[in-house]
Amino acid sequence: MSGSSEAGKNAFLHWLQGISSQVHTIVDCGAGQGTYRKLFNELVDKKIFQPGAVRWIAVEGYAPYIERYKLKELYDEVICCPLEECFEKISQADLFVMGDVLEHLSLEKALLFIKNMKEKYDPLIYLSLPIVYYPQEKEDNNALESHQHHWHFNEVYIRFLQLGLSMNGMAHGIIGVFRNWLTFANPAGIFLAKNPPIPYGVKVCAGCQQYTPQFKVPKDLILKWQQVPETGDVGIFPLSSGITPDIDLSK
Repeated sequence: MSGSSEAGKNAFLHWLQGISSQVHTIVDCGAGQGTYRKLFNELVDKKIFQPGAVRWIAVEGYAPYIERYKLKELYDEVICCPLEECFEKISQADLFVMGDVLEHLSLEKALLFIKNMKEKYDPLIYLSLPIVYYPQEKEDNNALESHQHHWHFNEVYIRFLQLGLSMNGMAHGIIGVFRNWLTFANPAGIFLAKNPPIPYGVKVCAGCQQYTPQFKVPKDLILKWQQVPETGDVGIFPLSSGITPDIDLSK
């Protein structure tokens, strides 16, 4: 479907308001109906952003949506190409918005997209996607609408950190909403949720305070137990962070 879930839209506006001074160019990946661009008008109306102060670029892989949803009237620039090819056409970007789009790529293509995006732009990232098993076939004769990978809530944390990105996330029902920590001074690591919003996200090991993802932990990561009274979360840190682990699962 060309639209996206309503989950996390208020969180997007709140976050964008807080980073307004850092954002001058926004890339809307899989723009569809232009939902996020339309949301942005609320911040313009509140005079948080001045009209024309931010350049919006739409990347849409399905050409009929561009005319149907009048994307050229909404965006400063509209690029029609597969998502992974957009880097050749975008010279600069401060923020990539990926609202209900990453699940439409295979895991291999998604990770390569994130890797190349970070290497070229090192941008702020806003990510929204289903965090449950959520099959979807092609719609409206658009094969790009099918879901290629079903993401776990904690998987986002782990795989993005492996690519050098520390993410902060929350669950809105079946939708996970994530943003990176670029604006924070010391992104030492991330935390796996003790009570993830999906039952298969993590499993408790019998007899120990340790959570193990059902997918293999990358060898360049360490799991370290952090006793956080409010949540009891488990911290994941890169080996390069210099933090001495309590539990080493890298072997």
